[in-house]
Amino acid sequence: MVLGLLLAIAAGVFAAGVVASNTAHVHAEAFGVSLSNVSVGGLFLAGAVTALVFALGLFLLLGGAARARRRRVERRRIVRDSTAQASTLTAEKERLERELEEERARRSASTASRPPEGSGRVLRPEESATGSDVPAEEERGGFFRR
Repeated sequence: MVLGLLLAIAAGVFAAGVVASNTAHVHAEAFGVSLSNVSVGGLFLAGAVTALVFALGLFLLLGGAARARRRRVERRRIVRDSTAQASTLTAEKERLERELEEERARRSASTASRPPEGSGRVLRPEESATGSDVPAEEERGGFFRR
């Protein structure tokens, strides 16, 4: 940072020296536009301003490109993380579904093979322990009590 400040001060002193010491007039023409009676120092100053405008434009261009690259990298990271999370969640969901099916199969097997208390009769899965045609879940209030 200090080196940049020293270089900027040196460039300013150089530009002031060039403008102050060159007072001779010249004729300049660029892009079909003719400038007459312009001092060499003024022409140098016009070139310096043009270079500053170019440097500012280049700085803005490179800054925008760097910002766009950071955004792209961040988006890729987010997509990669969300994809990994989605696959993990999908695997967890499938594991839980298998466990639920196994639990349901085990419960239906134990309910079907176990006779109700005080009875020697084996119930079918659609029958309840009370002997009615209403499933046992509904007798207890069901899965969703109201």
